[in-house]
Amino acid sequence: MTDCSICLGKLKSKKSIYTLSCGHKFHYDCYMKCVFNNHMNIFINCPLCREMNFTNKRLYNDPLPNIKLLNPTQRCICKTKEGKRCRNRSHILNYGLCYIHHKDILSKDKYNVMCNFIYWLLETKTPPRTKISMVDIAKKLCNRHPEINDIQDILYYFYRFYYYNQKVEIVDKYKMYEYYELDRPNEDWFDKCLEKNIII
Repeated sequence: MTDCSICLGKLKSKKSIYTLSCGHKFHYDCYMKCVFNNHMNIFINCPLCREMNFTNKRLYNDPLPNIKLLNPTQRCICKTKEGKRCRNRSHILNYGLCYIHHKDILSKDKYNVMCNFIYWLLETKTPPRTKISMVDIAKKLCNRHPEINDIQDILYYFYRFYYYNQKVEIVDKYKMYEYYELDRPNEDWFDKCLEKNIII
């Protein structure tokens, strides 16, 4: 059994293991730290051989566990009326909140398209804060527009917005929320995502 050269821990079967395009293996969590440190981009240099990685495979066939790798569910961060922390689990892509505390959850039939969109984003040169807001906007668009079934359907809304704003040199990340009349998250939410290395 070999060690993960990033954390120096054993590559145990209980922990998710990721193989880069060069063949070197690391804990998935360790690999994702490298991705987040590379502006949330999968084209990292292997910590061992320095060869650029071009693999962006999913570890699971089901989109839900793949999304959870990037956005692990946890105990809901809200408090009850009695001041105690909520006992419910957070829902994926839901700001760390459960269904009771934030009901605009991603529909199950949109898990696959959102998974594909997120993994596609990890291949782009888009800045991390923009990627986080794009995932949030895409989720809300998926919930609002049932005809969205693939990445191209999501990108249509982004291209439409940018065409509308093509004469503007700098487009504020909140402009798209306003354009599509979507609820926007608190500003500190972006900082929390970046600090915890999660997508949303």
